[in-house]
Amino acid sequence: MSAETVQLLVVFEMLPATEQPVFVREILRRLPPCDSGPLDDQEAAQAGDEWAALLEREENDSQAR
Repeated sequence: MSAETVQLLVVFEMLPATEQPVFVREILRRLPPCDSGPLDDQEAAQAGDEWAALLEREENDSQAR
């Protein structure tokens, strides 16, 4: 990762929580189209498992507060 990229990430982390999604939307809007090819069942299942684990961690973290 370049120093410039690291610097952008540091500044991103300093943004207010309400501005971070705005920034991400603008970055994604500027990206060129990308086709990663077909998604097979195993990849879809793994992505679903990872997403469910992330949501569970977030829920557990919010309950601990």
